[in-house]
Amino acid sequence: MKIMKAKILKLIYSLIFIFLVLYPNIYLAGKQAVNEIRGMDSLIDPDNPEVIKLAEYLKSNEINPEKYIYTHIKWASDYDVYWNLEYWATPEETIKNGRGDCEDRAILLKSVEEYLGIKS
Repeated sequence: MKIMKAKILKLIYSLIFIFLVLYPNIYLAGKQAVNEIRGMDSLIDPDNPEVIKLAEYLKSNEINPEKYIYTHIKWASDYDVYWNLEYWATPEETIKNGRGDCEDRAILLKSVEEYLGIKS
């Protein structure tokens, strides 16, 4: 019985260790769990002041939103930016960081396009 308890404890400690290595930012890990439940579309925010500011800049300078975002918002892994294996950033977070992964840039692009009335 003692051996079984010791093995179970080792397993639990190993799982906790693995979780903390993959998701050292526990707050964002919890936030991502909520995002996964709500879905990626819940992060699209065309009314965010930072999105509006970017969209108006692109509109006034006749700049293609997709080209601008994929040129100026550099690709970076979630682990490099947020210290988590997976995290869907809000458009504002992506703008402020100036980098993000594929999902982050897609969420930002969709937000800008919705504000500008571009169907995508």
